[in-house]
Amino acid sequence: MSLILHCWEEECAIYNQYSGDVHLLAKADAQLLQLIVDQTIEQNVLLKKIMADYTLNAEESQLFLEDLYLQYRTLGILPQ
Repeated sequence: MSLILHCWEEECAIYNQYSGDVHLLAKADAQLLQLIVDQTIEQNVLLKKIMADYTLNAEESQLFLEDLYLQYRTLGILPQ
């Protein structure tokens, strides 16, 4: 998947080169997306980052990440 991110203060525009779609995401969500797409972070480290960034407990972080994956797949940002 080839994505181009351009961020401003608290938002990022995500351009999907394959579909031509553009999405506007919160900067923190876009940063998580970039980590997921680049596969530069292990799942447990990603969950710890979510816990810290969003002040969530472990269970909430897991649910948040699952929801994020679902949203990104629905938008076509991540493959099914």
